[in-house]
Amino acid sequence: MINPNKGDSIFTAWKLDTLDSIAIVLSLWFGYFRYPFEPLFCALACIPIIGITRSISKGNATFDNYIKNISSGDSMDLNIVSLYILSVSIALLVGTFTSFECDNYYALAIAGAICFVVFVFILFITHKDIRGAFMLRSKLYIVFILCILFYSYGLIYGLNCLFDLTKHERYKTKIISLYRSPSEQRLRKYFAVISPWGEHKSNTEIAIPPEQYWLFKEGDSAYLELHEGLFEIPWYNLNDE
Repeated sequence: MINPNKGDSIFTAWKLDTLDSIAIVLSLWFGYFRYPFEPLFCALACIPIIGITRSISKGNATFDNYIKNISSGDSMDLNIVSLYILSVSIALLVGTFTSFECDNYYALAIAGAICFVVFVFILFITHKDIRGAFMLRSKLYIVFILCILFYSYGLIYGLNCLFDLTKHERYKTKIISLYRSPSEQRLRKYFAVISPWGEHKSNTEIAIPPEQYWLFKEGDSAYLELHEGLFEIPWYNLNDE
């Protein structure tokens, strides 16, 4: 949570507690470096659960930070969604969806929706004041619901791909072209356009790691590996062997 120190200015009065600080650091690291991917993903996935469980155990089941800051004689009240929820939900969604290629978005939509409904149901049970306070703080709750949605899809898709132990199918394909985004070096993304494979009857664009970008040349042969997914959400990746 964010805790105010009375008498300080608005810029110095807010302190991040340990969980918020850890969430922000790991979220930024996951978004910027993404290494080591699996431990970072697991740590981020656990943070909101730990935070909400902690608040429930203290008898203060809440997901928001209520700030009252007094600066220059003026009072200011502000409600924001807890940073350990907000930062993690965005990091998981962006990190997983830009790291794995989905082959069936309908299956992903269904699995993510089920996960979202389960989380909302649990939170409505543990946070009994949600229904009564919704109209009073509807904007805050809308942001919170969006965070649950992002977290649900990031979590379910990440688990589906990271812990997929199913056998995969291999399809021989060909590198049509390679290109990279014009972003700054550390944030640059690399892509390959490959020839039709499996049930895909047209060329497919796929994100690839930097080492593959420098390894492949236009016209090279490659193998597309199609995985079933832990939750039966098919996904694929490119391999040079």
